[in-house]
This record gives sequence, structure tokens and C-alpha cells, in this order.
Amino acid sequence: MDRARSLIVSYDGSELTRVRLDEIESALQQANQDKERLTDAIAQLDPARVAAELKAALRSRPDPTAADTPVITTLRRRYESVHALQDRLVALESRIEVSLVDIEACAAAIIDSSLRAGGSAAMRPHLDSLHADALALAAAHDEVAAI
Repeated sequence: MDRARSLIVSYDGSELTRVRLDEIESALQQANQDKERLTDAIAQLDPARVAAELKAALRSRPDPTAADTPVITTLRRRYESVHALQDRLVALESRIEVSLVDIEACAAAIIDSSLRAGGSAAMRPHLDSLHADALALAAAHDEVAAI
């Protein structure tokens, strides 16, 4: 992020550019904190143990076609909840990666645009893309905060 930021600012140090970069940097910091919190929570919940306990309970049923017992229902809900957290973590990691790649793509596009006629006008869509990334990361933060 720092290298891309310095490249972008060296070619376009406008206030809008700085605001967009501050937005995405702040959103990425928050997303990385959310990622750490989710990773720690998932580790504490021990997905392997959760899965093993559900499998053991399912195998211990005398009739595999019988309705779930209250214990199996609870174990299944716990397994699904932990799995949902893992899915959210994967989605957040993907969103972070996309945003970092977008920043580097934006840096390259801004450099390219600055070398052409009418460069500053051509930069606006790239800055809007960074703003969209910041909004997507903020939405992901809201989802994690609601857990």
C-alpha cells in the first residue's frame, strides 16, 4: 500500500486523491483488524474439534435415518455457525486482496494516464474504484461487527 500510495501521490497529489487514499488505507487497516479478530475467534472455537464431535455424535446413532436428537441438533448448529465464520473470513481475505490489487492497478493507471493528454480527467475512474473498495471493506467490517 505504501509504495502504491507514494507512486499515486507523486503523479497526482490532488486533495481528492489524498482523500481516496486515506479512505482505502483506513478501510484496509480496519479490515485487517477484523481479519485478526475472526481468525482468533475461529481458532478458539476449534473447527476440527467441532466437526469431530458432530461426526462422532452422528456415528453413534443406532439408526442413521432417525431424526436428530437435541444434542445432534445443537452440535450441528454449532458446526454450521463456525463454518459460517470461516466463510466470512475467506470472503474478507478475498476482499482485502482485491483492494490491494486495485490500489496497484490504480497506481499503474494513474501513471499511464499522467503520461497522456488530459491525464487528470482520466484518473477519476481509478479514484472512484478505490472509493468503491473502501465502501466494500466498510460493509465487510459492519458484517463482522454484527457477529
